[in-house]
Amino acid sequence: MKAIDIAMRSHVTEEDLQKVCKELGIDYVSGDSEISDQDAFLIEKMIQGLKHKKASEAKQGGKIVLKRKVSVSKDIHSAERAQHRKETKESKESKESKESKEKKK
Repeated sequence: MKAIDIAMRSHVTEEDLQKVCKELGIDYVSGDSEISDQDAFLIEKMIQGLKHKKASEAKQGGKIVLKRKVSVSKDIHSAERAQHRKETKESKESKESKESKEKKK
């Protein structure tokens, strides 16, 4: 089995896969490297364990730290709010028109 297939199936990056292989002592050259079925099983179980550990830390109130601070300008924020209001108004109008058509029948 190829290493890239394991990464895609486990939804991890190749860099993460490379770290796991290094921890397990498995030879990893590139994404096209062939990995035995036994090693693939070990890698997948290690990745599952890491994902479970991260999920349990997040549930326990551990904060997830972003790599960068993201700020939204006031213009974008107000434009989103206006768009949301417009969509809500349109959905209400379409709902009312459907109800009026049903009443006419």
